[in-house]
Amino acid sequence: MSQAKRPALQAVLFDLDDTLLYNNMEEVFLDAYFRALTDYARPMCDGKQLMAAMMAATRSMHDGKADGPTNEEKFARVFAPQLGKPWPELRTFFTTFYETRFPDLRVHAEAHPQARKAVETCLEAGYTVVIATNPLFPAQAIEQRLAWAGVDDMPFALVTTYENMHTCKPEPAYYLEIASRIEVPPASCLMVGNDLVRDIAPARQAGMRTFLADTWITNPDPDIKADRQGTLDELIKWLTNHKA
Repeated sequence: MSQAKRPALQAVLFDLDDTLLYNNMEEVFLDAYFRALTDYARPMCDGKQLMAAMMAATRSMHDGKADGPTNEEKFARVFAPQLGKPWPELRTFFTTFYETRFPDLRVHAEAHPQARKAVETCLEAGYTVVIATNPLFPAQAIEQRLAWAGVDDMPFALVTTYENMHTCKPEPAYYLEIASRIEVPPASCLMVGNDLVRDIAPARQAGMRTFLADTWITNPDPDIKADRQGTLDELIKWLTNHKA
């Protein structure tokens, strides 16, 4: 479909990590997160046991099904049996981790200088705005990272977390679920992200338009093309001057 015949843009979806918030997720942040988590959980379980349970439970969330259990429910039914404890007890235990230890990871994160302006520009233009971060984390963790990015007070239509989503990246079903939740056709959505494999390719497969935020590109792949590419400043200028 040519751009001239495309339906009007109604919604903008923003990836969080390494798009609005620089934390070098793959090489720095996750390593620091898992070290902090295993240290915190040491009185309860062995680090290797915890990591094995975490990996298995995380894999269970990648089934690509938008109906049925939430990502949290999928995670719990695999994670809890491996540690031999009921999920409510584990959820309370790890809630304390996110309250007391997760904030220490702030040292590994830096807000993109144009993050807030990019979100404000979209809201002022009347777009529905979504934080489309991979919903493998609980809301507690995502809310803190939104604060680190300086956008936690913005009126998002949806922030995807493992409590409220049934799918995750890089499944096209994740993007279709978002479109359904906000009641906007995929063709009227623009996905803004830095990851070609998790953000750009599956969003395109779901029928969305895409903008590759190229300050901190993850998973570079010359065979994956975005509709547009540039910095967040260039995104701001484009959205300001062009009603898609």
